[in-house]
Amino acid sequence: MSPRQTLKISTYFLISLLLFGVFLIQIGLLNDKLQNKINESQEFTNNPLKLLSGANLTLQWSVNTSLYGNFDALWGIAVGDGDGDGQLEIAVVGENGTLYCLNGLNGSLLWNYFCSGPTYSVAFGDIGADGKDEIITTQVVDPGFPRIQNITVFNFTTHLPISGGYSLSSIPAIRIIGIGAGDIRNTSNEEVLFFDNQGIVYVFNGETNAEFDRDFVLGSIIPFFGGLNQGFDINFGDINNDGVPEFVVGGINSGNGSTSLNRWETGAVSNIWDFNLNTSAYCSIADFGDVNGDGRDEIVVGSRQNNLVPGGEVFLLNGETADIIWQFNTSSNNIYDISCGDIHSDGKDEIAIAVGGDLNYTYVLEGEDNSTVWGIPSAYAINGVELADINNDGKCELITMGNEFVNVYWIDTDGDGFTDIDDLDDDNDNITDIFETSLYQTNQFLVDSDFDNLTDPAELFAYHTNPIAWDSDNDNLSDWQELFYYFTDATNPNTDGDNLTDGEEVLLGLIPTDPDTYNDGFLDSWSYFLDDDNDNLTNFQELNIYFTLPNDVDTDNDGLSDWQEINITGTCPTNPNSDGDFLTDLEEIQQGLDPLDPDTDDDGVLDGAIPPETYDWLFYLLLGITIALAVFLTFNARFYIKYRRGEIPFPRTRKKAESLRKTIRESVWFWGHGSKILKNFDKLIAQNATTITLEALTRTWTQHYKNSYMNIFKLSEEEALIRAEKQKKKDILELYNLLKDKIDIKVVPIIFGKYAGTDSYQFEIWDEESKQPPETNEDDT
Repeated sequence: MSPRQTLKISTYFLISLLLFGVFLIQIGLLNDKLQNKINESQEFTNNPLKLLSGANLTLQWSVNTSLYGNFDALWGIAVGDGDGDGQLEIAVVGENGTLYCLNGLNGSLLWNYFCSGPTYSVAFGDIGADGKDEIITTQVVDPGFPRIQNITVFNFTTHLPISGGYSLSSIPAIRIIGIGAGDIRNTSNEEVLFFDNQGIVYVFNGETNAEFDRDFVLGSIIPFFGGLNQGFDINFGDINNDGVPEFVVGGINSGNGSTSLNRWETGAVSNIWDFNLNTSAYCSIADFGDVNGDGRDEIVVGSRQNNLVPGGEVFLLNGETADIIWQFNTSSNNIYDISCGDIHSDGKDEIAIAVGGDLNYTYVLEGEDNSTVWGIPSAYAINGVELADINNDGKCELITMGNEFVNVYWIDTDGDGFTDIDDLDDDNDNITDIFETSLYQTNQFLVDSDFDNLTDPAELFAYHTNPIAWDSDNDNLSDWQELFYYFTDATNPNTDGDNLTDGEEVLLGLIPTDPDTYNDGFLDSWSYFLDDDNDNLTNFQELNIYFTLPNDVDTDNDGLSDWQEINITGTCPTNPNSDGDFLTDLEEIQQGLDPLDPDTDDDGVLDGAIPPETYDWLFYLLLGITIALAVFLTFNARFYIKYRRGEIPFPRTRKKAESLRKTIRESVWFWGHGSKILKNFDKLIAQNATTITLEALTRTWTQHYKNSYMNIFKLSEEEALIRAEKQKKKDILELYNLLKDKIDIKVVPIIFGKYAGTDSYQFEIWDEESKQPPETNEDDT
């Protein structure tokens, strides 16, 4: 056996060991009361994260901002009307330090501006009170010692910063965590707000740059332990319906995620309340939303990187009291962003949540009850999310941002390419929506409102049946069955006038269109007094009293006749397990148990539950198997260690380099760097390399990218080298994805040196180990 085969077997044993360990835990849990297990199962079933929809959500557009020169992650997103035309624009910023302004309808680039350094926060605000939003951003001015000290306000029309800026040079070592703009003083001019890593909120007059207040501290000093890319917006809302917005900020308080609600009072910022998550969450994210349509905003709070409760938590709070209305678990570590907006145009806001970590998802929840409207998986973390009415149809669209991508989704219930408000016939059934909703009471989004396999127009105008009832005449036959299978009258419960409904005749095996099926001179209704299945119950009793089958002695197939269950045992003749304890009624009677009591002996265990001693026996059996597997694993590991020490030799024979070269050439021929990869491969073969790394195949690329960034983008040598290294990492990962299914590439963690903490991608140019020594040339001996 080769050491490679031995290692594979050892891996299989290890996996088996882990699986059996998990199984043993489950077996131990089975010793608990079965009722507790049922409750746990019900809780899992009711988890709204498992019930994902999204069928009526359509991707309107998706833009990779690398097309606009961005090759780094995006971290900030905002939506506003920069030119005052009533059409919303989208602004995004990220690590490359460029502000991108996009057309909200199609994602096209309107303009961009390179800021002084990496940019992590962006906001829109009408600080000039002219009906046109300005854009506010933050910039890192010292990458070596990150301190975000510059705030820039851009004129959307000129695409340039407004002169003056906001100088914070007198305040040493601050780091701005969140920015925003809102009319908190009720003057029609929106103020610019931001807060720093000391918990201080700064309020500036947007037009004059005059500083109003910078002494307010959020409850207490909030130390900031997060990375530079963890900046958040300040959000504004109206919790008391007085027309003057309050503002909410999130941060860290003694290691716990903290949210602070504030308002402007008597010339300064005043705190209303603080909400502490009491977890190890690094920070909190919050937004306003009127989830119940009462004109008063509630506040949604999300805890990011929650290490105590599995999965990030979202809380809906009463805006005035901070009382928790509901709590929602996302089943993922991080909540990167939250936004509120009305997607149904019903006056009640829904909540969008950007989730990353264990799962990369965007969730949209109903604000009132946190039920899931949509769940959208993503191949990358979603760093930003917004709900905004991009196309002015009265319903908010969903905007997501992650890595280099910006995506916009909108509601298109019937998938015909029109948003719902622009579509006069949402379900394309040739009945306009206004007639469906006001005249016929049918569903404007469904061609078949009652799910009876007949379209609404067919029922209304051809068959004259009820389009919102699957059985128009209540005879227990669907309209479709009557029209196309039994050929009865779908609007008359007794087609042949024999005093039996069409459904009853079908159950009795009679012809529903013939009043005298047997031609014996008697109406079929005489069958009421017969007992077709000889169970001592007349057909009338079975059809109209007990609702059993008149032609089946044992309707529920539990081994007891319908008559026995009705007259002797008192059990339900249509349910084989009357008390729901996992035993049929007959099994309980045979075992001396009560078929109407799920726990006959009142010991807290259902009658049908497996006795605990059975689980104990299984536990010890599986424990023995696990020990045996551990022994096998130990011997395999010992064997492999001997091989690594050279105590067990396994000579190897060289693969043909041409075969590997052909595979690589076929995989990368279309790539711009394909020829360079093959050239580096040939050099390594000539040097008698036995293991080749993807890093070696791409070793010349860093200098190439560095020169490009210096010559084309005029970057400094240091900054160009940083970006070149990032681009090379992306290319190595792409090369790995191209080759991983064709070549046995191993991902090896790098522990020491400059690149410690990263991975190396390697493949060998050897055959599988052979038991026979390689052939030697007699002349060599």
